[in-house]
Amino acid sequence: KSEAPPQSASSELLSDLSSGPAPPSNTSSSSSTVSRLKAALRVDSEFQIPEALRLSPTDTEETKVKKRRKVKALKQKFKAAHGEVVQEAKVASWQSFKSGGKKKKRKKGMKD
Repeated sequence: KSEAPPQSASSELLSDLSSGPAPPSNTSSSSSTVSRLKAALRVDSEFQIPEALRLSPTDTEETKVKKRRKVKALKQKFKAAHGEVVQEAKVASWQSFKSGGKKKKRKKGMKD
């Protein structure tokens, strides 16, 4: 019995991305890829190489080069999406700090 190790959301997404072209959509493919990666990053923030792109001893030099290039491209997309997620979190944190904490209005006049 061989059980596959459980995959995280980002590794499933990355394996979907590397498996072939995505279905056509109204938005550009790179922006939809980044948005899907950002959604996965909220769950898991560590890049994992998809099983299909792992190098095996039986791979030819040509396939090894192709796999390395695909992994490098996926890592670049992952880093870009991760940077956007971090930036969005910082912006949201600052905005909540800036808008929060309304001050109480003090009554003017004599104190008791």
